[in-house]
Amino acid sequence: MIGIAAVAVAAVLYPTLRTGRNTPRPAIHFADDDALDAAVALYRAALRAGTVCARCRFANPDGSRYCADCGRRIARPEDEPGVS
Repeated sequence: MIGIAAVAVAAVLYPTLRTGRNTPRPAIHFADDDALDAAVALYRAALRAGTVCARCRFANPDGSRYCADCGRRIARPEDEPGVS
């Protein structure tokens, strides 16, 4: 009985505790071409600013220190010691 309960708890907790890139992301649907163009522009701006998250690839606004999607600290070149 305890073994069955332990397996059930593990089956429920495993997906929530699992980390990695194999976690499926929901599909994004855009209402029109203008909405798609705006999303692409935001992502390009985040690429230029160096604020795209290395873990989840979320495009954060310029000046972000932490990812708004997963909470990971964003490693930026100006934060590296010895880089000016």
